[in-house]
Amino acid sequence: MAKKAVKDLWVLDKSISEFIEEEVAIDLPRAAKIVNLFKEGNEVAYVARYRGDVHGNMTCEQLRRAFEVFNEANNLNKKALKALNSIEAKIENSEEKQAVLSMIKACSDSNDITEVTKMYSSGGKKTKAAQARELGFEEVAREIIRGAHVDLARYVGEQTDSLEKVMEQVKISLADLLNKLQETVEAAKRISKLETRVRLIITAAVAPKTKKALEKGDGTAQEAVDHFKQYLEFKKEARWVQNYQILALERAEEREALAWKVEVNGEDAKREHPTTRTRVHPAHVNLFHDAVEYSIAKLFIPKVQRATRRFLIGRAEQAAIQCFSRNVGQLFARSAVPPSHIVALDPGFSACKAAFLSPTGAVIATDEFGLRNKGFDPKGVGLLRKWAESSRQGSSASSNLLIAIGDGKASYETQCAVADMIKRKDFGPTLDVSFCVVPENGASKYSITDLAEEDLPGMPPTQRSAVSIGRRVIDPMGEYVKIEPRHLGMGMYQHSVNTGKLTEALEQAVRERVSMRGVNVNSASEHLLRYVCGLNKKTAAGVVALREKLGRISSRSELLQVKGLGKTSFTQCAEPPKKKAKKCSTESDWNPLDGTIVHPDQYELAKSVLNKVGLDWSNFDPNSNELVNRLIGFNEFKDEERIVVELFCTKPHTLPPPPFMKEVRKMASLRVGETVIGRIVNQTDFGLFVDIGVEKSALAHKSKLVAPYPEVGSSVNFRIESVDTSRGRIGIVPLD
Repeated sequence: MAKKAVKDLWVLDKSISEFIEEEVAIDLPRAAKIVNLFKEGNEVAYVARYRGDVHGNMTCEQLRRAFEVFNEANNLNKKALKALNSIEAKIENSEEKQAVLSMIKACSDSNDITEVTKMYSSGGKKTKAAQARELGFEEVAREIIRGAHVDLARYVGEQTDSLEKVMEQVKISLADLLNKLQETVEAAKRISKLETRVRLIITAAVAPKTKKALEKGDGTAQEAVDHFKQYLEFKKEARWVQNYQILALERAEEREALAWKVEVNGEDAKREHPTTRTRVHPAHVNLFHDAVEYSIAKLFIPKVQRATRRFLIGRAEQAAIQCFSRNVGQLFARSAVPPSHIVALDPGFSACKAAFLSPTGAVIATDEFGLRNKGFDPKGVGLLRKWAESSRQGSSASSNLLIAIGDGKASYETQCAVADMIKRKDFGPTLDVSFCVVPENGASKYSITDLAEEDLPGMPPTQRSAVSIGRRVIDPMGEYVKIEPRHLGMGMYQHSVNTGKLTEALEQAVRERVSMRGVNVNSASEHLLRYVCGLNKKTAAGVVALREKLGRISSRSELLQVKGLGKTSFTQCAEPPKKKAKKCSTESDWNPLDGTIVHPDQYELAKSVLNKVGLDWSNFDPNSNELVNRLIGFNEFKDEERIVVELFCTKPHTLPPPPFMKEVRKMASLRVGETVIGRIVNQTDFGLFVDIGVEKSALAHKSKLVAPYPEVGSSVNFRIESVDTSRGRIGIVPLD
């Protein structure tokens, strides 16, 4: 119903396909086909993996952006309809109604509509233009713009009792009409989008309220200003301002530390204003000139300032969202560590929270102890020894123990304490103990959620954080999916970005990553299943109920038994169990193709492909090198079969788990070209200082960075570029 309404009532000049063509830089026919796929309810991950025949070689990021534009265009059209209904009721002049319709139809983003709506907003206080309109001077102004001569003396009356007052009212009406001309609106749009030579300067200064507080010696105000000291007296031409700088200025303004604005060069604006070339009757030239000057100063320049500000913020937010989505995708691509017991430590100078986990992530015990000097207190040492001994006993006994240490405050000191215990053989001579550093972003936020209470009922929130850190190395995707995406610390000023847009984009990125990598339908949590394409909260619960009823889900076709899972949803979510079922109700229940990423709709093609390379589809190993070698060595596939061949040969994109260590790393142990996970600890004019787990912070110089920069506190993958131990300097570059 909604799709039909959007189609029937489309009012914008540009179609959805044209929006995508322009934004994603693809040809119009391909954009139109992608729009049809989205209208049918197909999700990004499904389109990326299975509809290469439509999108060609578009990346997941391009398709995600196309999907965002698809939604943005639909929302823009709804906003345009609402604006038209609102404005038309306020306009009586048919000529003006047509002009407004043309302006609304020409809008290409919500900011354009906001600006048009503002021109016709009555607001709380009646404007000078509205007062002049009530006195009848708007029609006089229209006549002058058309080039006619008007005897203004005829309009001297009770409310305008002099010619000077009449001319003032006409000037105001002229200025208002000139500002509403479509040519003027388009000129403001071009300037605000930095498409002209009009000089726009971004400046910042201490906010008025904070300035007064500083004069009174307010320490809190001083602290707020000091946090943004690099932006004090900021002044830069808009075309050269970086996205991260706009977001930083927005953050500073939110905290009332600074205020920033757009300064417009008046002479440049006058040259760009279209009405300076309008011809009127000689008797009205001076009046018209005054009206143009008034319109530019009081209406046009403020309009440009507002529009430029919105444009810069929107562009910066979009860049931040794309950066964040990319980084979250990397986080979810982490591989699990080999099975072993895990001791998870959430470091802290006052108390170190600890959790002892089984190889599957089950909580065996939790506790906390102190950190003294360069080691743990006696309670901590005794507790870790006890847990190490326990890991060698019972049904899940192993000869390995991994200690996962959060990368927050006191992380380095905690690593030193663990390394000393390993060196002293405090864990015994036969147990192989290592430690690794794990990003702890979002653990404390998760620990106080309803989901955490459901997962770990009755456990103190501080110890839940330790459990979360430990589970992140056992099942990274399954654990990170529990964290609200904006709290994962993988972006740039995420708390200053539009919350709705950020949440939507990040959830889409998570959904895409989960679906592209696949989940084990027989072990995945209900919460993780919600992020699989085609599933939602209700159907994910249905999948869990089905596997409990059947004992295990043995084939994709069994998913059709889930109530509420229709044909379209099934098409999206037909993800394989990651391992072949060991037990099935009958031998025919298991289809080896269910263990691949080949879609059920492509099974007949898959059988043909396997037959051509001499393999029996009913009895082949989908994970064998033999399969890939045979497929690569055969060159006589049809075009449609090549799509299936590519799916057979595609392996999930994964990143290795964090490196295992037995001693704290020193600068001297770093090797050029090595990959490390670093936590941003400071951002300066010349680059980023990053904690990479050694005694000195590394520097990612600004010449090696691409804006938007990751935010302080976020974790990013870096490559070691240089190590100078004599000067205590480490140079790094981000992998992405």
